[in-house]
Amino acid sequence: MGYRVNADGDQLIGDRVVTAAALIMISVFAGFALADDIIIIKSLGFALAFGVAVNALLVRITIVPAVLSRSA
Repeated sequence: MGYRVNADGDQLIGDRVVTAAALIMISVFAGFALADDIIIIKSLGFALAFGVAVNALLVRITIVPAVLSRSA
């Protein structure tokens, strides 16, 4: 269900798995961003959560499928 098979017979990780992993990572890093009194942990948590969100939403959902559809 979460896997697809390409022309070579290799299994590819599906979109649902990538999205679920990104949501878990964002929630964990957002927990760091809500930490008390430690500014460096807050800033690292926010930066990591933002980076994972951009990677999951912008790169993996929009750019990669567009590039792959043009190369096929």
